[in-house]
Amino acid sequence: MQLPDKLQQVNLQIVKNSDCQTKYAINITDNIMCAISPVRGQDICMGDSGGPLVVNFNGTWIQGGIVSFTSSNGCAAPLMPSGFTRVSQYERWINVNTGNNQTEFVAFSNYGDHGSLNLFCLFLSFTNIPFLLSLSTY
Repeated sequence: MQLPDKLQQVNLQIVKNSDCQTKYAINITDNIMCAISPVRGQDICMGDSGGPLVVNFNGTWIQGGIVSFTSSNGCAAPLMPSGFTRVSQYERWINVNTGNNQTEFVAFSNYGDHGSLNLFCLFLSFTNIPFLLSLSTY
């Protein structure tokens, strides 16, 4: 498989956890959020794990998720959402482990159950990125 030389991106829409649960045999907990691309053939894939899921909130890019899993049916499987670690669930852990409380968490509604938030996923290949700490809470 040929990896891209340039940063890749895809726009995704949040899927209700209850809807995501119907697609997977694993338990979709509050620590997970699911999203799907409205464009057929676009999605996260192997090698994207650990990448950021971000949203532009009033001009500020906020990391809401971390790429975690996609369908075992293959990348961009039709009607199959992908799973992301819900960063806001780890606010306390992040603050404790960074040791200096310089993180900034931004509060806004729990879009994870409404399916209306458009997110932007960046795919980084062979790149170390700093830990992004402008995060959402729900």
